[in-house]
This record gives sequence, C-alpha cells and structure tokens, in this order.
Amino acid sequence: MPADDVADSTDWLSTPLSGLSAVESALRCEVCKDFYKTPMITSCAHTFCSICIRRALSNDSKCPLCRATDQELKLRSNWSMEQTVAAFSEARTEALKFARSASIDKKQSPKRKADDNGESSQPEPHSKRLRSSARLSSRAEATPPAPSIEVVEDSEDEDFELETNDGLVPCPMCQRRMKEWQVFAHIESCPGPEAAEKLFSPADVDKIMNGRAAFKDSVKKVTDEALAKGAFGAPWIWVTNAKGQEEPFFGSDRFNHIYAFLDIPFQDVTVLTPNKL
Repeated sequence: MPADDVADSTDWLSTPLSGLSAVESALRCEVCKDFYKTPMITSCAHTFCSICIRRALSNDSKCPLCRATDQELKLRSNWSMEQTVAAFSEARTEALKFARSASIDKKQSPKRKADDNGESSQPEPHSKRLRSSARLSSRAEATPPAPSIEVVEDSEDEDFELETNDGLVPCPMCQRRMKEWQVFAHIESCPGPEAAEKLFSPADVDKIMNGRAAFKDSVKKVTDEALAKGAFGAPWIWVTNAKGQEEPFFGSDRFNHIYAFLDIPFQDVTVLTPNKL
C-alpha cells in the first residue's frame, strides 16, 4: 500500500459522510493513532491500546493525555470500545467506498435545464382560475425583480486558491498536498521548488557531492590531531598566545580564561537597561 493511502480518519472529509471523521478519530488510540487493539481504560477514564498505555506507564507512570498519575495494576479492559472498533473496522472499507462513489455521482449529475423552446413540463393551466390565485399572480407581477449581483474578478486575486477541506496539508517547499503526519518524512527527500529557484545548480551539487571524501579526510585528520593533544569533548579550543605558549581549553564558558591567557582585556556579558537598548 502506498504511503499516501494509509487509512486514517481524514479519509472521510472529502465525502458526503464527513461527520464520520470524528467518529473514527474517537476509535483510534491517541498514542499510536491506530484503531484500539485490546483497549484498556485508565483510572482517569482515558482509553488506549494495551501495549501503548503499558509502555507509557512504565516510562513515567502518567496518563499520556491528562498526565495524571496512574498504575498498570489499575487498568481495566474496555470491552464496549473493543466491540465498537471491531464493528466499525469491518464496515469501514465498504462504507468509505460507497461514500466516495456517492460523492463522484453528485459531482457528475447534471442540473435540470428547461427546454430550449421554452415549453414547460407542467400541464397548461385551465382557463378558469380562482379569485385568490388571480390576486396572487397580480402581486407576483407587481413585485420588482430581486437585485442581481455582478462578480468582478480582480487581477490581484489570480494567485488565490480555494481551500479544500480534504484533510491534507501542503509541503512548505514543493506545495504537494499530503497528510499532516507525512510532511516531516517527505521534507527529507523533497525535490523542492522549481529548478530555477534552487539554491545550488546541478554543477554545484556534483562538486559538493564529489568533495565529500576530501572533506571527511580533513575532518578525520583534525580530529586525530585533537585526540593526540588530549581532547575528550567539544568544544576543545587550542590557544597559542603571543609568547608562543600553548594551552587547551574545554567548554564554551572558558572565554574569560582564554582572554587572560592571551593577555587581552575581557568584559563579561551584561544586561542592558531599557534606556540603553
């Protein structure tokens, strides 16, 4: 099954049965986002898959939703939820298929149009009418037509796109629409915008990729030199003063000692008052 076809509650949003999205969401675990498997109810009345809540409680002994303290021995089986999930899962495929087909049929059904010759499908009225119907028809003729609204397209709105309530979100780089949980994984391999807007040309990319080996060798050489001098972490700063003396410093909070070793005046960080900003 393709990654884009992974079933979740947003599948219902683009169908006439969009209300079932909330129903299905209530039947899914808040931890794994899948249908409940052996649902267990906590002492704070929240339901999770058995393995999900047991892992959470073994980690910090707190409910993943409300963060209330709980214990594994207080968990109870939620039989009603398990039966509901089983029934919904069994009917989901056919129900979703029916809802999607109904949506397609609704979009393709033509609107009723009057005949070109102006003939009405209604039978011709009788020549004799009641007084009340005559008064109603005269009032209708006297009623002024409703004002029409003319829509003028603005050239500034050419880039406007109507938001679709299909449960999908666009990638911030290539604008491809996908489910929200897929965005972060997609960004790692996203081709990005058009080639004209890319930061690097194909030649630059080749140059960078071909230079990886030399860069790694350079990093390894510098790392070996630092280890040989006794480095045990980062940042490891090797300082040489004007007298030719050398001294290692470890940590980003040693700049006052580095300045003193270099015989340079040092001024520590100070907080400015609002009138000096």
